[in-house]
Amino acid sequence: MSWADFRRAALHASAFVALGGVSPAAAIEAGTQASQRTLIASPVQVAQAADDAGASSDDAKASSDDSPDTSTDQNNPPVPDVSADPAGANLPDVIVTPDVTKPVTATPKSRPTPASTTPRPRTTPAASIVPTESAGVNVPEETGEQAESTTPPPTGTIGAPPAPFAGGQVATGGQVGLLGNRDIFDTPYSLTSYTAQAIENQQATTMGAVLENNPSLRSISAGAMWDAFMVRGFQVSNWGYSLNGLPGIAPGSMVAPEFIDRAELFLGPTGMLSNMPLYGATGGAVNLVTKKANDKPLTALTTGFLSDGQSATHLDVGRRYGLNKEWGIRVNGVYRDGDTAFDNQQEMLGLASAAIDYHGKRVRTSLDIGYQAQDWDAPTLFLIYNGPAGPAPKAPKAGTNPFQPWSFSDTDDFFVAWQGEVDIARNVTLFAAAGYLDNFALFLSPYQEIEDRAGNTTVYPYFQPQTLQNFSANAGLRTNFGTGPLKHALRMGWQTQLAETGWYDTYYDGFASNIYAPVTGRLPDYRGLSKRPPTTAEYNLSSIAIADTISVLDEAIQATLGVRRQRIASESFDQFTGDLTSTYDESANTPTYGIVVQAVEAAQPLRKLYRRPRPGPHCTGRHGQRRPGLPALRQHAI
Repeated sequence: MSWADFRRAALHASAFVALGGVSPAAAIEAGTQASQRTLIASPVQVAQAADDAGASSDDAKASSDDSPDTSTDQNNPPVPDVSADPAGANLPDVIVTPDVTKPVTATPKSRPTPASTTPRPRTTPAASIVPTESAGVNVPEETGEQAESTTPPPTGTIGAPPAPFAGGQVATGGQVGLLGNRDIFDTPYSLTSYTAQAIENQQATTMGAVLENNPSLRSISAGAMWDAFMVRGFQVSNWGYSLNGLPGIAPGSMVAPEFIDRAELFLGPTGMLSNMPLYGATGGAVNLVTKKANDKPLTALTTGFLSDGQSATHLDVGRRYGLNKEWGIRVNGVYRDGDTAFDNQQEMLGLASAAIDYHGKRVRTSLDIGYQAQDWDAPTLFLIYNGPAGPAPKAPKAGTNPFQPWSFSDTDDFFVAWQGEVDIARNVTLFAAAGYLDNFALFLSPYQEIEDRAGNTTVYPYFQPQTLQNFSANAGLRTNFGTGPLKHALRMGWQTQLAETGWYDTYYDGFASNIYAPVTGRLPDYRGLSKRPPTTAEYNLSSIAIADTISVLDEAIQATLGVRRQRIASESFDQFTGDLTSTYDESANTPTYGIVVQAVEAAQPLRKLYRRPRPGPHCTGRHGQRRPGLPALRQHAI
């Protein structure tokens, strides 16, 4: 009898022993016969087979009574009776699925491989007992195939976000543009990745409120219809946000945080990591990672009441399907409406988004589709001081809105983002992504200049429609390999961004007001003005980049070298006549070099000079795994 036949017999024998109370020897014999017939048996059939096996065992024992009994209780121990339903009416049919797909073969001894630091893959058990269709559950046909691992390799990014630190507020790493997922201690860039738990715990209603947790940011858009910050002396707005690594695809108005899983903030120049955003981002960059379905089903309804009278509702539903839960869908719906903390100001925000993803053995992909609408009454904008030299006037009382109650801004955003990865070889991954944003905004706003320290202003109302259509795409390759003692993480990529913008404005006569005692002016008559502006600019931002991270001493010392060739081409048109007014087409190189030295880790390989070695083919690596080739060291001998 082969090993596979024996395992099948043993599984059937265990069922016979449990249901019939027969001896193991007789059960194994009966199990061998049953395994040769079928793998599907009802309790009645199991009990009948057990009775037959028990009767055969009794006959064999009776025929051997005349001969001396040389057996012992250890060779044939008694088995207690187990009660069973003889009719099998109260027990469901079962399918016993043993692991017979992997024969046991003898292999030569070899050194163990290093333990992986990635999460364990989702798999189904090799042997399981599940209800059959007779129990009211649909069961797929048994194919004998093993569940495949869906854990991405180190060169993959989809479905493998870095784990959060203890407390869950910030993550241990993020998607560092072209370089892929990196630990914050393995990149020379300043990176902070805020998690969905931080957003939820803070009860944030804007991404700006989340990013302001970083002391390097200063918001300049509180109560406005978009996010704007000062980062290291440079302005960064939500127009510079990336969505899943695609610049310019996030909603053009204030981004609702409810469908965001990670908010990754980069401080300082990031020109080599990604294509240039449409309006630039010198001081830093922000990448938003959308929520995907988790392994555990999720259905969450959150309601809230905030400020003077604003109610909010958020629905979050996530499911995964498939043998390995490779298919996932996550749906988010948000609605907020009511008064804010500023005088005369109201906000309405509606969001509907869906994320569908697939995590296969070698292929991973995701698709995000969303629509966001946001309407403001009396939104707050910028106040420009144009008075005499000296200190600016003091800020008005909290809650005072110096802008006109009839002003408004209405924005609509439709966005779609797709990304995919294919592992063509071990540690070699091809990736691609594409996205589209259609943004429309309509403003009736007052432009104000502060003329003196008493807070007197001049208000200039204007009407402005604005449109933006933006297409963004990237593709490239990530690979990890070694050359002698050096480890390489080579990255190559191409990115492009094609955008078309349109706007025009109409100004009205100004009037006097004051930031401490606002004066309500006459509502401008904007009837008859078109809400669809002509095209005023076209942009073509494209680039190619290559970067290599070289590491030694178990990645304790890492050097990143890279360069991006960036092209910026644009054409501008008159907002009234449509005539071409200017063109621009230039290219530039953005070289980057950075080094990471983890002092404690770098000293680890050198400690063997001061410690007494003992025989052994392995040593402990930086993540605790055993690595072949170096002698293991005693921890106490220094």
